[in-house]
Amino acid sequence: MGATTLIPLGDAINVLVHDGSVVIALAVHALTAVLMLVSVPLLTLGRSVGPARSAGTTPTSTPTQGVSGTEAVSPGR
Repeated sequence: MGATTLIPLGDAINVLVHDGSVVIALAVHALTAVLMLVSVPLLTLGRSVGPARSAGTTPTSTPTQGVSGTEAVSPGR
């Protein structure tokens, strides 16, 4: 993901090489690259936040089956 920040930097260089506006090159393309660089660690660290659950577990608020196996019983009973 970090490598994708090279695209707006290349765009900024392209604007400057072809006599484009420095303000546009910096305000649009360079700012986009900076925001992308900031978002990479946030997105990467966001995946590991929260408790890990195995595939077979269910949340504790899910109703459980009754003795007969057909009726739902609330967890407080």
